[in-house]
Amino acid sequence: MENVLTLKDDWQILLKMFPENWKELAKSTKALVRKLRNFENEESVMRALLLHIAEGYSLRETSTRLKLSNIADVSDVALLKRLQSSESWLRELCMGLFKERGVLTNKDNSTIRMRLVDGTNGPCCVIH
Repeated sequence: MENVLTLKDDWQILLKMFPENWKELAKSTKALVRKLRNFENEESVMRALLLHIAEGYSLRETSTRLKLSNIADVSDVALLKRLQSSESWLRELCMGLFKERGVLTNKDNSTIRMRLVDGTNGPCCVIH
């Protein structure tokens, strides 16, 4: 397993890239209407969501990795519920990052069309 210090350093670098109001967005978008329960804070919720989304782990594997990393002790079902309630939060974070980088967006976020391209391993994968 990777050096824990490196992982903590990497997380701190990633946090610096978030919009300043990312924690407030969690509350205003109702992503954290439910109690934190087995999550320590907004940061641990975000780490859990990004671990699942960015790494592509199943919900069960994500919950196992969270427990082994002492980030949170949650079931795959609890993680799914967090993910479902966080859609608006994640959308607003993306929109905030677009705005910070000068990307013009509509006020109506539902009309944005994106194309995600992953060419890291082997052939390029395009997701519409």
